[in-house]
Amino acid sequence: MYILSDKSREHALRHFEGSDMVGSLFYGALFLTPDSVVEYIQSRTPNHVFTQPDGIESHVFASEDGVLVGTTALALRSSVAAESIRKEERGGFQVDVASVDSLDATSQFCVVVRRRNTDFEIVTLFPGDYALPFPTKAQQPDFRKQCETFWMEHVLLRKK
Repeated sequence: MYILSDKSREHALRHFEGSDMVGSLFYGALFLTPDSVVEYIQSRTPNHVFTQPDGIESHVFASEDGVLVGTTALALRSSVAAESIRKEERGGFQVDVASVDSLDATSQFCVVVRRRNTDFEIVTLFPGDYALPFPTKAQQPDFRKQCETFWMEHVLLRKK
C-alpha cells in the first residue's frame, strides 16, 4: 500500500497545476491532487523500480493507453542552449535550470518511496521518468558521484 503523509503531500503539490516552482507538472484533468495519484497507483504495478543505496526506491508508472499525465521538465544539458541556463536552489542544491518555449508531455510518472515493511511511504511524486536525486553529503560516496555526474549532464526546464 502507498501512504502519503501530510508533509509529502505538501512537497508533491509543487508538481501540480497552479504551482510556480520549476519542474514537471501533472495535468489537472487526470490528476488534480497528490491523493488522486496515490489512488490511481494503489492497484497497479510499476513498470520499473529503481533502488538507491539508501533504500529509497523510485517506482515508474506509465498511464493506461499512453494517456498524457503531465509535462516533464528534465533534459540533457546538450539539448538546450547554454545561454538559457541559470542556477537556482532546489532542495539545498544549486541546480541548472534552462528556460524553454515549451515542456514535453509525458505518459510516465515517478513515485519516490521508502519501503516500510509491506507499505511504501511516499517521499515525492512527479511526471516524467526516473531521475537521480540531487547530490548530498549524506549519500554514500559512490552514489553521490553518480548523482553529481547525472546532474552535470542534465538540467531542469522552466517554461518561459
